[in-house]
Amino acid sequence: MKLKTVMSMVGVAALAWQIDAAPSVEITGVQQQYPWTNTVDISYNVTGVTNKEYFAVFEARHEGRLLGAVTNELDGTGQAASAVQSLTTQWFPDFDLKKTGVTMTPYIYRGGVGAGDDYLIIDLETWKVTYEGMVTQEDSNRKYNTDEYKTRKIAMRKIPAGQYTIGGPETGSCNEESGNTAHTVTMAKDYYFAIFPLTVAQYNRLNLSSSPGSSKVPMGATWNTVRGSAGSTAVPGSGILRNLNTRLTGNDPHINKPFPKNGFDIPTCSMWEAAARAGVTGTRWTCGNTESDLTNYGWYSGNSSNTPHDVGLKRPNAWGIYELHGNQSNPSSPGGEMTLDANVNQWTTTTNGQTPVGSSNNIWTKGGNCGKGAKACSFQACYWYTKSGHNFMIRLVFMER
Repeated sequence: MKLKTVMSMVGVAALAWQIDAAPSVEITGVQQQYPWTNTVDISYNVTGVTNKEYFAVFEARHEGRLLGAVTNELDGTGQAASAVQSLTTQWFPDFDLKKTGVTMTPYIYRGGVGAGDDYLIIDLETWKVTYEGMVTQEDSNRKYNTDEYKTRKIAMRKIPAGQYTIGGPETGSCNEESGNTAHTVTMAKDYYFAIFPLTVAQYNRLNLSSSPGSSKVPMGATWNTVRGSAGSTAVPGSGILRNLNTRLTGNDPHINKPFPKNGFDIPTCSMWEAAARAGVTGTRWTCGNTESDLTNYGWYSGNSSNTPHDVGLKRPNAWGIYELHGNQSNPSSPGGEMTLDANVNQWTTTTNGQTPVGSSNNIWTKGGNCGKGAKACSFQACYWYTKSGHNFMIRLVFMER
């Protein structure tokens, strides 16, 4: 793919952030391959890495906006603390690079040392699942907001059991904030919530397609392609969820037994909002109640040009979850993330947040889309659509049953 304009990339030598004072990374060269293609070669030096615990991340930005990132595992086994390793990696953006003034910034973080099960990772190439702990939330955000976890793997954040306040801060019309006033729901069990809605690349893999796809959200996902004809309270009978639930290999490391065959699904409205709010109450959006700040957290009618964008380009919430406000589907279709709930009157009064409410040919969606206004993309907003004839976005959840 040739470029009309040569892209100029500036390597930023200063390390902007790291969680350990000793290891460091410095870019020595960034070059787009000629004739101009979407392959960018990155040369860099690392110092102070003496084991396999560290990763280097390179973020490409234009005018402050994140264009993409690539991560590289570092192996310093046998290296002295003062040794300098000269390494290379490549970035393969899935869009046509025609920009000048793009900066490439390096970061280094320690991975694989966090004890626990803060994240569930699905490998879509091996169909295996692992659990990973985290050192800090910022550390995990840098690790998972990379192409690997938007195409070949899926990262899911643990949401602890407990009581959550959802809804509010105001009542509104059904097509904005749905009269969903603040109320408390109980999550009886821990569950895992995907940090991104499914991308085209992930959806294709779950659909057993060989098409590579992209990091944008798919346009053609329907209830039937996701769950088959199964009702909200039934096990997915076909579609990508059945593929996922039946193709996983190995045991769930939590229980040392095969994964529950109906453990992966889509969330209830309450599960979605509890994960999205990340413990925050009384606000419309991740940024608070100031609409002008929403542009940093979501793609909506005020900044999207009515076009979906790659996931992970906006800021996450406090639990490292992205794409909670808009960016779903295209503005000519309903959009939003499908949930298991069919009856909004029951949902806004239920106290059991993990049991779907209502049974019909209709569903409620959360998150809005890139063509809707700010209030329609708020935490509490929800939209009601028939299952058939509409396209939606998909956010995976996992809960041991």
